[in-house]
Amino acid sequence: MAGAAAGGRDGYVQTIAEDIRLAGELFRQIAQTPQLEALTQSLSITTFRFIPRDLKPGGDEIEGYLDQLNNELLTRLQNSGEAYLSNAIVRGRFALRACIVNFRTTQADIEALPPLIVRIGEKTDAELRPAPCGGKAGSHNGACPRHQWYFVPFCAP
Repeated sequence: MAGAAAGGRDGYVQTIAEDIRLAGELFRQIAQTPQLEALTQSLSITTFRFIPRDLKPGGDEIEGYLDQLNNELLTRLQNSGEAYLSNAIVRGRFALRACIVNFRTTQADIEALPPLIVRIGEKTDAELRPAPCGGKAGSHNGACPRHQWYFVPFCAP
């Protein structure tokens, strides 16, 4: 924060105001991304979660899976070194938490985050979901009785 310190109190005020603006912009971009659910935004913190296009939130089973999926997505994102988020529990559910406090964070960084989350989220979802019932999608002519929440019937063999 050398720049903020050099600017005195006004420099700090300007830096904090920019962090808050960027968090608000991130919230807006997340809200416009179909696979992301914007949850909260306050000061320089935005919370959200990844939801695959074919899953509708609700019910204990699907919400449990979304918690697991977002937890694993967070681990993979952190391990990638491309961005660093933390987590929060929002209304009882696991959420990704972006807290913007680095004066070097730019608008370009904010714009790069939603597609990065979607890319890692889709890959993680593809690897975490159980195999289709009997190896073929639709083998139950409807939802698998053990996993009714999946858009395409999936269950462990």
